[in-house]
Amino acid sequence: MCLLLGATGVGKTLLVKRLQNILPHYVGTNLTDIVAHRKITIRELGGCMSPIWASYYGNCHSLLFMMDASNPTQLSASCMQLLGLLSAEELSKASVLILFNKMYGSRG
Repeated sequence: MCLLLGATGVGKTLLVKRLQNILPHYVGTNLTDIVAHRKITIRELGGCMSPIWASYYGNCHSLLFMMDASNPTQLSASCMQLLGLLSAEELSKASVLILFNKMYGSRG
């Protein structure tokens, strides 16, 4: 199982919907890794559910952690959550991908 974690409003649901559009034959949160032909279950857990994240660690083989780069306050809180995740014994062998969503500042 792949866990998609992050604070509220960072874009987790949108990411899952985009993945469903890319792979239309695999609707839902069960996506297929095209290269290895393995089924991957993506479990999306929002920031308000962070107290129960640890109950999902046991079956987790990979972790997607999403942060909102446009919100400095939430970004610092997300860093603290990420440090907690990376120190969890159950996730010591999990692959980790950190996604920064949205933009900070403006281009000029």
